[in-house]
Amino acid sequence: FAYGILSTYVAIYGKDEIGIEGGSGLFFLLLAIGLIGARLLSAQWVKRGLLTRNIGVGMVLTIIGYLSFVLWRSPEGYYASALILGCGYGAMCPSFQAVFINLAHNNRRGTANSTYLTSWDLGLGVGVLIGGAIAEQWSYHTAYIIAVAVCIIGALTFFNHTATHFNKNKLR
Repeated sequence: FAYGILSTYVAIYGKDEIGIEGGSGLFFLLLAIGLIGARLLSAQWVKRGLLTRNIGVGMVLTIIGYLSFVLWRSPEGYYASALILGCGYGAMCPSFQAVFINLAHNNRRGTANSTYLTSWDLGLGVGVLIGGAIAEQWSYHTAYIIAVAVCIIGALTFFNHTATHFNKNKLR
């Protein structure tokens, strides 16, 4: 959900709220650097089976990134949040996919992979639609504050339910 808002409206937010003209290319470059760096650094945790730790770190970084994005309203905050968000998503997303696949029996792993990717696409689409409606009704800043709230709710749900379920029921 939050990534749908971020990826679609980041250029408008940068221009309207911070005064950055044409800076979304650098934003996405920094986001990509964070993604690649986090995937390289977190690969060891994934290999050791520390998927829930990797997801937890990614979620915390993502929340910090979104908080930086909405609270530190300057070009420095805008670009720093891109790097932090990239690190968060880079740690979190591959591990989430591994969790989905790990909980499935061998003959259902394709379905688990498809479920993960469909869930990502659905969340992205809902974020674009609802984020746009919120921005139109109130502001882009409000849409991003709601994205932060959704990330916090997701992290609490993960830490209180999902991680425990996975650690108890994983196949390996």
